[in-house]
Amino acid sequence: MGQYQQDLLNIKGCTFELAHRNSQVSVPFVLSSDGYGMLWHHPGVGRATFATNSTQWSAEATKQLDYWVTAGDTPAQIIAAYADATGHAPMMPEYGMGLWQSKLRDWPRWPARMRLAGGAVTRPAAAPRSASL
Repeated sequence: MGQYQQDLLNIKGCTFELAHRNSQVSVPFVLSSDGYGMLWHHPGVGRATFATNSTQWSAEATKQLDYWVTAGDTPAQIIAAYADATGHAPMMPEYGMGLWQSKLRDWPRWPARMRLAGGAVTRPAAAPRSASL
């Protein structure tokens, strides 16, 4: 259901406001233990109530509703179908994966500005001689 400030995995008995707030992101997709997933595809403010024996989705103002249901044998199949329908996240580029300081131990790939003009490689005084993690 998104990023709500709660610690529940079983959301039966809960009501969620479908609106974005400062620390709340609504992603109205539900993965059921009965082998299906449902995406409530509506841009407006609404509410989702998960009672013991029923589920109710409501929109405050709308002329048209759109929802998508998928089924699968495993949760992984349902999530894969959801990703196929909504789009896959692109792979993050290497330069975005970690702090630049973490590259100090990656000696062979240091930038050219760290090398001497004649092709010899020098280490800064503070750089470690060897690092293995």
